[in-house]
Amino acid sequence: MLEPTSTPSLLGKGGADPTDQWSQSSQPKRTRRRRPSTPRKGKGKAKLKKLKTIPFADHEDIETAYLVAHALGYPFNVALDFNPGIDHLDDAARVRFWADLVVNIRSYVASRRDARGKPPSWWQLVLIGARESQRHNHLREHFHTLIHVPDNQELRHLRKHLNAMARKDDRIWCRDIVVRKVDEEEQIDGERIGSALNYLLKAASKETIGKHPWMIYNRSGFIAGKRTRITTNLTDPKVVAATEEQVSMLRRLREEKRSILIARILRSPLPWE
Repeated sequence: MLEPTSTPSLLGKGGADPTDQWSQSSQPKRTRRRRPSTPRKGKGKAKLKKLKTIPFADHEDIETAYLVAHALGYPFNVALDFNPGIDHLDDAARVRFWADLVVNIRSYVASRRDARGKPPSWWQLVLIGARESQRHNHLREHFHTLIHVPDNQELRHLRKHLNAMARKDDRIWCRDIVVRKVDEEEQIDGERIGSALNYLLKAASKETIGKHPWMIYNRSGFIAGKRTRITTNLTDPKVVAATEEQVSMLRRLREEKRSILIARILRSPLPWE
C-alpha cells in the first residue's frame, strides 16, 4: 500500500489562505446551527449486485485462467456440478456457502497429498467456476466447476469424498453432485460447442456473444454477487507472466479451431476452399 506523502499546505497558518478575503480575521464569523444527528435508514452492509449473465470481463478472465492452468501442467480434466439446495439461504449466506465449499475441496486436496507423501506441486487445487439459477424463478442456485485431478486413483477417492459430503448434514452439504471426466481432446479443443468450458460459461452476456460468436447463450436466473470464481494461483501476476508465451500459443490454437466452427455456423466457405 502506498504511504501518503506529505505536501506543503497551500493554506496559511490555521488553514486560512491569506489571499482569500473571506479568511481575514476582520470578517464576521458565520455560525451554523447543527441539526441533531439521526440514524440513516438502510445504513449498513451494501446489497450484493444481482447479475443475470456473466460479464464480458469475467468471461475473459475465466478463459485466461483456463489456459494458464493448462500451461502450468494442471489441465482441467474433471467437471463438478454442485446442486446443494440452498434456496432458504440469503444472498450473503450463499456467497459464504460457495467460498466454504472451495475451502473444503482445497483441504481435501492437501490431505490427499499428505496421504501419498507427495510434494505440493503434485496436486494444486486449480479451479474455475460459475454460479447459475433457474431462469424463470431464480431458484435452485448451483455451481459448475472445473478442476484438475492427477490420476484415476485420485478421481475415485474424490468421488467418495463428494458422496460423503452429499450425506453429511452440515453447512457444507450438497444433496446432488455430478462428477464428469473431461477427455484430453475436449480440454483444449475450442471447436466443440458443448465443451466443459463453454458449458460453464453458457450464461454469456450480449457483449460476449457479439465478440465470441461460438458461444451459445442459455438464459439463467439472477445471481447475487460475483457469478464466477477463480483460484488465486491462476491469477497471480508472476504466474501469469511466466506462462504468457505458452498461453498465447494455446490461445492461437483455440482460435484456429474456433474459426472452423464459426465458418460452419455461418455456412461460409473456409479460406482454403
